[in-house]
Amino acid sequence: MKTAAVCLFLSGSVAATTAELDNLVATSTALVSQIDLGIQYVGAATTARYEPDPFVAEYGIQANAYITSEQAEAYNSALAGMTNFQAYTATEFLTDQGNIQLELMEDAINDFTSVVVDMSTVVQVADMAVEAQQTDDVKKQEDLQKYVVNNAEILTIDQTDVDSYNQSLDDVAEHANAAGAYLAVAGNTEATDFLNNAALESGNTFTDAADTLAFDHSNNLVTVDWSNAVTLGVYIDGSYDTAIDVMKSNSEILALGSASDFYLNGPTASNYDCFIGSGENLADCHDGGQP
Repeated sequence: MKTAAVCLFLSGSVAATTAELDNLVATSTALVSQIDLGIQYVGAATTARYEPDPFVAEYGIQANAYITSEQAEAYNSALAGMTNFQAYTATEFLTDQGNIQLELMEDAINDFTSVVVDMSTVVQVADMAVEAQQTDDVKKQEDLQKYVVNNAEILTIDQTDVDSYNQSLDDVAEHANAAGAYLAVAGNTEATDFLNNAALESGNTFTDAADTLAFDHSNNLVTVDWSNAVTLGVYIDGSYDTAIDVMKSNSEILALGSASDFYLNGPTASNYDCFIGSGENLADCHDGGQP
């Protein structure tokens, strides 16, 4: 039966990753230095059978190669400390996975941008239609009618464009949300301590977790599901009194989006002429193309 562990920010922490390794390096190399000296002293003794002249070493110099009980205890303690050693911590793992999602998000944004550029003629038609309607200018209305008729083929949006547009929106949302969830957990000490401790206790490593990490938007839960039937989860919406709540409402997202360079430099925030860089009034385009 699979064991599930949901992060409620249990107490306890894992020591810094480098501390255990640094201790083992320091204590083991100290012992190696003493052993190396001992081998040299004994090596010198073995040459006695080949030396034509007898020799006697200075009194007690072999003591330089002694291993103290403190050195042995320090080494043994460092060995025991490696039980809690993690070469790849939850913070590093989640940060890496978050960055991967950001890269995938950029690819999806490029796909979205490409299809929007292809469909941006809709903005041109809308600009012309609104102006013709608001000014009630017969000439503008006739020009619009002529332009639409003569360019119907390139102005028409087919189902492929619609499908590509919708899919790219879904892809951007999926990867952006996963990146935000992973990086939010990575930046929370209580959450990463929980994940580090649980991984140690269950005998798992985060190098084996890349294919099992997931963000479920239906319950706002980041999960790691290892093959030995251990599942760990961290809520990112403040559920169960967790310290992470990074969820934003539709209005908050739109506020961020409307202030972004991506939006301000797009075809809808300004007008078609500003977006494509043509027309008679480009001098009026500034900071996102608003004339």
